[in-house]
Amino acid sequence: MLVSCRLSSEIVSKCSRWGVPILASRAAATDLAVEIAETTGITLIGFLRGDCMNVYTNPQRLLL
Repeated sequence: MLVSCRLSSEIVSKCSRWGVPILASRAAATDLAVEIAETTGITLIGFLRGDCMNVYTNPQRLLL
């Protein structure tokens, strides 16, 4: 799922309940969002712009 807002713990929790495996945004992620993504197995990506990105959790899911 791609969003344009900050990656908050609420968004990551909802994506976990919905079964979303990868969540990406042009904005940053909060510390709590990163913790939740790590424990729930979500690949969390922030600052996604062109070919550049910060992969916060579970990078093994991506072909880089």
